[in-house]
Amino acid sequence: TFSSMAIVGRGLFGATGKNIVAIDMQNGEVTTSVEAHDSPIKHMVTGTRKVISATEREIKIWEFKNSFELKKVFGAVGTTARHSGDITDMDIHGDTLVTVSRDKKIKIWYTGTEPRLLGTYSLDFNNIYHGYPTSVAIYGDRAYFGTSSGYIGDINLTTGDKIDPIAMPLEDPYSMSITDIVIKDGVIAYCCSEAVGLMKLNYETIRLHSYD
Repeated sequence: TFSSMAIVGRGLFGATGKNIVAIDMQNGEVTTSVEAHDSPIKHMVTGTRKVISATEREIKIWEFKNSFELKKVFGAVGTTARHSGDITDMDIHGDTLVTVSRDKKIKIWYTGTEPRLLGTYSLDFNNIYHGYPTSVAIYGDRAYFGTSSGYIGDINLTTGDKIDPIAMPLEDPYSMSITDIVIKDGVIAYCCSEAVGLMKLNYETIRLHSYD
């Protein structure tokens, strides 16, 4: 079974254990299977003719052809580039990739020609504990992230300027991990074990739907 999937064009790319498998969605045939990592793949996203795969701490960028043949073009295996904690989520827009991790770091990557790490930013704001980032979504020139203690904040992808995370209007935000964030038309949707919330980009709450 696949632990993660991503689609580009007619290609379905699935992670199974350490391998990436490519399936032609027009005929269902497996076209490629490559051992991509030394440990199980946890996350996968697709960019412009690229597949980005991540284990708990390692990131690799793969280029693919019409035949779905994968060629590694970048591997973040050095101690500087790698996260020192488990990667919890990643998102991509164009050639910009953002990864977040239990190490309280947000990393911004360029995945186009000559892929590279652009910057690493800490989640420690004014020595206030906000947990670690658990989810991330790119919107415009900013990446919005949720944390394990019920906070949401954002970072400018160009300058690295950060907005001090604010607690969501939950009954007990410190015990509620933000499990996912999606953004559409200027509205942020986030969810946790207690509720699903909607808010504007300025963090003004629109609606909070609690689970009964």
